[in-house]
Amino acid sequence: MLNDFALEGDLSLVERIGQDVQELAAILADIHRRGLFPEQNAIGLDQIGINFEESFAEAEIPDELLTGISQGTAWAARSRPLSASWLKARSFTVVGP
Repeated sequence: MLNDFALEGDLSLVERIGQDVQELAAILADIHRRGLFPEQNAIGLDQIGINFEESFAEAEIPDELLTGISQGTAWAARSRPLSASWLKARSFTVVGP
């Protein structure tokens, strides 16, 4: 079933943990090189969670582009439930064989 989502372009399957972060870093670095980001606070990251620093540094993404965003209860207080149409319009990554 997951392969069906991948074939439709709604899901990315990776071979190893961290591959998705490296691919994301490459995309963000390309956007930066094209001058499409503001000078700072262009990329929001969870303040407590997955660590992208190594992959972002290797892709030469400047620290000033990165900013922390609220998650958990701080975020939930300002959020609204995700709709099916919102979820359908997004792509997700799964690590697996």
